[in-house]
Amino acid sequence: MKAIYVLIVAFSLVTVPTAQGYSLEGSFLNIDNEDLNYSLFDGNVLLIDATASWCTACDTQLQNLNKVYDSVDSRVTIVTLSIDKNDDIPKVAELKTRFDSQWIFALDSGLDFLDQFEVAVLPTLFLFNEDGSIFKKWEGVTTPTIILDAINEHFIVPFDAAFNTNPGAEVGSLFEDLFANTFFRMVGLMFIVIFVYLKISPSKPTK
Repeated sequence: MKAIYVLIVAFSLVTVPTAQGYSLEGSFLNIDNEDLNYSLFDGNVLLIDATASWCTACDTQLQNLNKVYDSVDSRVTIVTLSIDKNDDIPKVAELKTRFDSQWIFALDSGLDFLDQFEVAVLPTLFLFNEDGSIFKKWEGVTTPTIILDAINEHFIVPFDAAFNTNPGAEVGSLFEDLFANTFFRMVGLMFIVIFVYLKISPSKPTK
């Protein structure tokens, strides 16, 4: 009976993930004039840099984001988003070229982002969970170390805050994928159940 009880408890720990909607709603216009939905980033940590082409302080933030970008991998997406309705694609594209930035630059063309989040200061950074829910917001220029420290909260193997290095990130991503897999967890729990069963089952007397 003890073994059966252990088996029931073990399988109760295996949860099957349910589909949920992406919290960040709406779309943006990238510099290739493509209207894209924010749900495109479902499953990634998303860093949105709310900016404007005329913002001089935002230039410093872009330099900082270059360092952040060099320190993270594909689990993190960065979007520099102009929230100024007077900005256009050429102005935003010029920013990307001037700072030689490799991430997404875009326009909040339909004001979908501003409809959901208040931006009182430029630049303002928003950090979103993998499900699109916000968990950090910084107003004004923010250092790369502060940004990376917040991102590191989400990963088994943290990114190296020394910049330009990211040791073990691929290994960390592999382990995250394994532990998130229901089948993998079930197999692991089965081994635990068998081990416990063998330990608590009375051994047969030898003749």
